Amino acid sequence: MRVGPDDPSSPDARAEQETSVAGTRKNINAATEAALWALSNGRCYAPGCPCPVVMEIRRGVYRKNAQIAHIYGVRDGAARYDAGVPDDERDAFINLLLLCLPHHGEVDDKKTGELLYPPDVLRAWKVAHEGTDGPALATLGRVDEDRIGDLLAEAF
Repeated sequence: MRVGPDDPSSPDARAEQETSVAGTRKNINAATEAALWALSNGRCYAPGCPCPVVMEIRRGVYRKNAQIAHIYGVRDGAARYDAGVPDDERDAFINLLLLCLPHHGEVDDKKTGELLYPPDVLRAWKVAHEGTDGPALATLGRVDEDRIGDLLAEAF
């Protein structure tokens, strides 16, 4: 079966859906993204969610089943946007969590996302999911790929 641009599972349609839900994100560096995926332990950050963040869609073929979500939105009009959050913190580790596709859509829903999932709720999800590892990484701030390599080498 061929996937076309009008198919909801096509990359173009997924990108359009992500933009219509949360707005265009800035630039999450690879080290921060890797830390989120590692701390996910293969699961969505939403409490009790059984969804894996990577799924085998056919034998030997795996696809991401999660997206990085912002606790505070990236732009005016996005769920939980707060003009008081500095731009450099919007894509920082402390403002991000990994959610399965259904939870990301629910959390960033334009009508109910902010009401049902305020920042305190999402922060609690992050803390509960990451345990003691999250705060240690949060103190690092923004880290580039070279620095994360050095830090990992020091740790192991």
